[in-house]
Amino acid sequence: MAQTPVSNWTGTLCYQHVAFITLPISNGSGDATLPMDMMRFQSSASMNTKDLFKLEDEYLASYDRYKKQEEKNAEDKEARQEKMDIAIAVSKEERAERKKKEEERKQKEIDEQNDKIKHLQEVCSIDADTARKKLLEGNWDVEQAASAYWQQPAMQPQSNNVNLIFQMERDSQVSHVFRETATVFELYQVAYSLVPDQNRGFKMRAQGGGGLNITLGESEFSFPIKSLGMVAGETYHIFINYR
Repeated sequence: MAQTPVSNWTGTLCYQHVAFITLPISNGSGDATLPMDMMRFQSSASMNTKDLFKLEDEYLASYDRYKKQEEKNAEDKEARQEKMDIAIAVSKEERAERKKKEEERKQKEIDEQNDKIKHLQEVCSIDADTARKKLLEGNWDVEQAASAYWQQPAMQPQSNNVNLIFQMERDSQVSHVFRETATVFELYQVAYSLVPDQNRGFKMRAQGGGGLNITLGESEFSFPIKSLGMVAGETYHIFINYR
């Protein structure tokens, strides 16, 4: 078999990215092709057709292994991508769940704060902004906020108590404290317990600040003392005259 110089040989490229040359290994009836990196075997004058077929078989086997490895690499890549997609999906779900829980926690906190604001408004009779400010100062503790509010001198609640001094003729005085919603009948009960002889009748007269001077009898028993002109925080005398 004649040696063909590589530089003078012309053949057909079988693959796009690998250069091939043609070798006369089929008794002139056709040409087989091998890659350029195997041209060194062509320079051997002793290589026969059998050796060339063996060389081609080895190359084809190597190429087959290469293709299988490519397929395996593609499968591995696809499997990794699938795992990554799953991990990303799980991560998105977890982030969404964490975000949802955080939003629910914040909403719950807001609702609790609004409830505390309303509670403090009812306790202190103040507006929402003032209640929020006091709660912030008191670390959202309603009792602490209410206590701090009422401890302010300007915010001290006015007493709704009326100081009454019951005085018998020629006898010592007896002081009692009544709420301004107390009735005249409650005053009568105190006076009744003070008279020496409860079989004798008696009259009561209330006198005090604001020019109050009024006789208290059975017709006023149901009246609250506030309606008579008695003011919370003031002191009045109840004079008892008995027969």
